Amino acid sequence: MGLFKPAWMGDNDAKATKFVEKEENQSKLYKIAKNANNLKARYAAVAKIIDHSVLADLAKNSDTYGVREVAIEKITDQAVFAYMAKNDQHYKLRLVAVKKLTDQSVLADVAKNDIVTSVRLAAADKLLDQNLAQKVYADLAKNADDVKVRWDVVEEKLTDQSALAHLAKNGADYIQQEIAVRKLTDQSILADIAKNDVMARVRVAAAEILTNQAVLTDVAKNDTDYKVRMAAAIKLTDQNLAEMIFVDIAKNAKGEGDQPVSSDFMGNYIRPAQRIRLEALERLSDQSLIADAAKNAFDETVRLVATGRLTNQAALANVAKNDAYNKVRVAATENLTDQTVLTDVAKNDGDYIVREAALKKLTDQTVIAYVAKKDSYYKLREAAVRILTDQVTLADVAKNDSNFEVRWEAVKKLTDQAVLADVAKNDADVNVRDAANYRLKTLRDGTVASVSAISGAGASSGASGLPR
Repeated sequence: MGLFKPAWMGDNDAKATKFVEKEENQSKLYKIAKNANNLKARYAAVAKIIDHSVLADLAKNSDTYGVREVAIEKITDQAVFAYMAKNDQHYKLRLVAVKKLTDQSVLADVAKNDIVTSVRLAAADKLLDQNLAQKVYADLAKNADDVKVRWDVVEEKLTDQSALAHLAKNGADYIQQEIAVRKLTDQSILADIAKNDVMARVRVAAAEILTNQAVLTDVAKNDTDYKVRMAAAIKLTDQNLAEMIFVDIAKNAKGEGDQPVSSDFMGNYIRPAQRIRLEALERLSDQSLIADAAKNAFDETVRLVATGRLTNQAALANVAKNDAYNKVRVAATENLTDQTVLTDVAKNDGDYIVREAALKKLTDQTVIAYVAKKDSYYKLREAAVRILTDQVTLADVAKNDSNFEVRWEAVKKLTDQAVLADVAKNDADVNVRDAANYRLKTLRDGTVASVSAISGAGASSGASGLPR
């Protein structure tokens, strides 16, 4: 008989399925679906069967997953769905059956007892008894193997406040606790968590939902973690108290987040703890508190940002004269208008960058002259010369400064022809002599030499670059 076995019993998929496609006899199709060695022949046969009792038998009893899968999609028998939801060996088919099932008692049984989380969830989602559904969700939140499932069940399914309270305090991990906390409505439970939970993130979540001002005040003042204090302070209705908390955080908050962990696109270090300090600073509106942060924050970036927000001249003067960080002193100096303080900074600051910032805001030619003659950094003397108008000082600098670039800059602004002639004859640097000669010629001809023209002349390594 082996020589004459039908095509559906053979190994050739194409021949087997072609045979089934031509077969219309339901009994033969059932036989093929149950017994064919070729799986594709079985699937093709099931797809052609129209007798629901035969399909039910195949769905319940076939030893082939694919046959049961095709069969269950073609039937509407709730009894078959109930049987498969409870008994099919493959969880995917139990899941298909559950989604088609309406029998509440079977759904309840599956929701409570199936060994696969997704099947239990699908069954619970179809329960009309919401109390039972919530119990199933609570059990899955506590016991599901997949941590992501535990989180999602709490976030998306669980509404029972007692179950949420339990998980908020006793969850398997702090993320689940945090999710549960954010769904709580009981202020007393939130207060307990905000004050006592061991995880800062969980306390933050509770503080963000709390409305009890006494508890928020306690947490804002006394929590050991600055993030929790910040969250509580933001919820305070007493703005004066809130600002006192903010300035304390801006000045003093420290944590493991102060270790640089990444950098922005400009290469500046980003420190999570610093973000909180800066956020606290941003919430300040009281100038005296901003001044406090500008003066006393341990973080130079906080001092820098605070200084940029200062308007009080006395506070700015204090920072400009005393801060240890040059960029902070520069920021203060740029906002100063007090010429006396600017004079002090321009003359005495130890960093030329700060002195330069002060110089740019000076209006007193006497002080500018002092910088032009006395500053230790030649570039700053050069900058002072550019805004100097006093010819006596310009002459002194043109003849006596130790740096040729400063003398050159002074020569470009001189009008005293005798001094220019002296420089043109006696200066040690050929570029300065050339510039003096060119300046003399333009003055004698009654024209005004442009700076660029003199600069071009001075750039020459010898007199050949000058007009004669």
